[in-house]
Amino acid sequence: MIFWRQTQPKQMFLLLSALTFFLILGTSHIQTIAGLIIGGLLAAPLAAKLAGRLKTKTMLISVGTLVIISSIRTLWKTLSAI
Repeated sequence: MIFWRQTQPKQMFLLLSALTFFLILGTSHIQTIAGLIIGGLLAAPLAAKLAGRLKTKTMLISVGTLVIISSIRTLWKTLSAI
């Protein structure tokens, strides 16, 4: 019962945040919303397993590398469109 009292405000905030997100986007982006939900449902268990097995330094290097590659790709597309 104590656990419920502590998490209830967090759950309410999460519910209201999700509701606001859906109301702002409306139904015109339902495919994008569905993709985010399905991707999150599939990625969360995999991420939890990897977080338990990989060392912190390995995860930080991997995430940093992905961010750098993504940024370079975005810059490349932006600059090539000019």
